[in-house]
Amino acid sequence: MSSNRSRPLLISLAVLVAIIALGELFALLMDYQNNTYLQQYVSNNMPLIFEQIIGLALLSSGSAFLAYKLSNARPTGRLGWASRRIRGLSPIIAVIIALVLYFTVFSSIFGSSLLGLEIYGVIVLFLITVGMMARDKITVRMSLRNFTRRKTSMALVIAGLMIGTAMISGSLVTGDTLTNLFTRGAYNGYGYADEVVYTQSPQGGYQFFSVAIAHSLYQILSSSSSTGSDLRGVTPEILSTVTANNTSWGVVQSGATLIGTYANASQVLGDFHASDGSVIPSGLTDTQAIVNDRAARDLNATVGDQLTIFSPVNQTFSVSVKLVGIAVSDARGSFSGGDNIFVSMSTAQALTFHPGSANYIAITNIGGLRNSIQYTSMVGLAANQTLNGLQPLAPNFECKTSPNRPANSTTLL
Repeated sequence: MSSNRSRPLLISLAVLVAIIALGELFALLMDYQNNTYLQQYVSNNMPLIFEQIIGLALLSSGSAFLAYKLSNARPTGRLGWASRRIRGLSPIIAVIIALVLYFTVFSSIFGSSLLGLEIYGVIVLFLITVGMMARDKITVRMSLRNFTRRKTSMALVIAGLMIGTAMISGSLVTGDTLTNLFTRGAYNGYGYADEVVYTQSPQGGYQFFSVAIAHSLYQILSSSSSTGSDLRGVTPEILSTVTANNTSWGVVQSGATLIGTYANASQVLGDFHASDGSVIPSGLTDTQAIVNDRAARDLNATVGDQLTIFSPVNQTFSVSVKLVGIAVSDARGSFSGGDNIFVSMSTAQALTFHPGSANYIAITNIGGLRNSIQYTSMVGLAANQTLNGLQPLAPNFECKTSPNRPANSTTLL
């Protein structure tokens, strides 16, 4: 390639790479100031980091020198021949650079969803096509003239492209469908709970603890410089297995999961949705309940029916509630994957004979249902560290506070 034509392109590429590098450096510095784990890693691996910086500087210097020699090479020389070959491979090189930029820069900003990758790929291919057309205007003009002169041939080409596009689109749709099929159970099972806190009791259920632990956990995590910006909320809950009776029809169902939460839990855990897509109000009184569609089917229940929920501790004690909504088994309504009965926290505490207590804590990160997983390692370790500090623990029974450390049971909760 000639020096006059390649120099502006090289300068523009150099400016683009410099801007991206400065942006990444600024983001890294901001993360370093607020991330204690990153600070610890830097202090422990300083020689390795310096070696990587020196190696990257040498590699970039060599690449810049090679690009300079290619831009000034004679067309008849070996470097000129190599320059023409590289120019011919420029679309492939541009695609590789675009993919590297996506996985190293853009995916951390906009998320790494398949839909985002598809949109990004279409934009990149469009820009590369426009660039190639602008670089070779003679071929573009010949193609346009050939399009009008040989309509039958062009129609066959367009039909072939449409069939190929349909095949590719079909494979992508199939991939999305299979991905959703295999991951839907896991995402709906925990919903918007990205990290959970509980302790198994010897009887197989969950041990109860004071609700104040959940409040303290939220206050400490939300005020932390390393996790405060990644935390959306902390929700105390009560989970227990109960027997319910639809007194309107005399249908009894055992093994249902009782879930007790406060009225504001939907702000973090998501709304209940009816089958028509409408939102079911989650501000339940102590005499109201919501069931998911599975429980409604097994109880033969409809909105307005009266349910009797028996205590899992004392079967002679029960609470009568009115069914005010039937939720679909989505990220909020599925949870256990079976029959769920949602009641107020006061009702759940009364049925389990544990006033002022909970036995389950759901921690929710920012990022929504799927993208929030990228914050789990940081928030989870910080939550473990916080739980260890809320109450003295026996040796070797504390929560893990390092990714390299095996997890242990805890006697905290």
